[in-house]
Amino acid sequence: MGASHEPCCRPGGMLARATNVLASTREKAAEVGSLGASSFGQAASSLTSSAASLSSAVGQLQVGSRAGIAGAAAKRLVKDLVTTAKSSLIVGTLPTGLVPEQRVDYAIVVPPRHRGSDDDGDPYPLLLTLHGLKGSRDGLIKQHEHGDWDARFAAGVCPEMVIATISGGDNYYMDFHDKSAMWETFLIEEFLPFVIRTCNCGATRELRYLMGGSMGGHGALKLAFRHPDKFAAVAAFEPAIDAALEPAHLTRRNHQWAQCAGSAQAGDLITQMWGGVTPEYDSLHYRLHNPASLANDNAASIKVVWFTPGPRALALGSADAPMCACVTPPCVRACVHMYMRVL
Repeated sequence: MGASHEPCCRPGGMLARATNVLASTREKAAEVGSLGASSFGQAASSLTSSAASLSSAVGQLQVGSRAGIAGAAAKRLVKDLVTTAKSSLIVGTLPTGLVPEQRVDYAIVVPPRHRGSDDDGDPYPLLLTLHGLKGSRDGLIKQHEHGDWDARFAAGVCPEMVIATISGGDNYYMDFHDKSAMWETFLIEEFLPFVIRTCNCGATRELRYLMGGSMGGHGALKLAFRHPDKFAAVAAFEPAIDAALEPAHLTRRNHQWAQCAGSAQAGDLITQMWGGVTPEYDSLHYRLHNPASLANDNAASIKVVWFTPGPRALALGSADAPMCACVTPPCVRACVHMYMRVL
């Protein structure tokens, strides 16, 4: 009795699958291109090019089908074909009255099957990622250019999701004490609703995730601890935090002190942010923006659990809806995958 093959391994079945992918890609290119927005123009061009490549691959499969090609060779053709469907990058600037520049640059990666602002299917998960000191939205742009997120989607490391970030300067994503810059308010009240509204993602708390490294880890933990009702998971890597619960507890060993000692200009910025020079911060403001203090003060709604063995992880939230930043949620699994080397 001859060996049986899965339908996807037969040239005919593979050809049908390839043709479907081609049709879907062409449709997406047309829809994104019809939006007319400059931020979608590059994505439409990329998709059109991808459709051309897919068309060529379908032609090869047709030849292979007629020649009776099967097994591993045909399987490789389909693998190459399917992986040409790529995520799209949206870059833009959001006007706001909450920061001195009156505008904030952003970048958003939408997964291959996303249909832009016309997507009316089930909402995608949303991962808000925060860059570290001296970083910007360029970090996410480069990840997209390198195909990092497409590789994770294809490998099943995480499900397809929307990834969004901003260029947040070196401001710790906080509302300044003197109210000259209100970064946290911008993220929660303006940027998050903007991404949810325009990209069909993060419609519920269970679909919203936070990630950040260094200064971004500080911001991610602070947002999660202060707004556990808005985020289902958080992953922070080498977060720039101090364990001191009060500013009076800061010593020269703490990074907050070191920041202030850098220059007079740094001291002025610290005063704007925290209400004084280290360790003479405004105590209430410090507790509202220091992740360690927030974890302590919001203990009723935040649970901290360390999982062993393996990477340390945080389980946060209320008794009714615990937050989890361990490797269980698939979106957070991608975060752990990205930063495993530093854990």
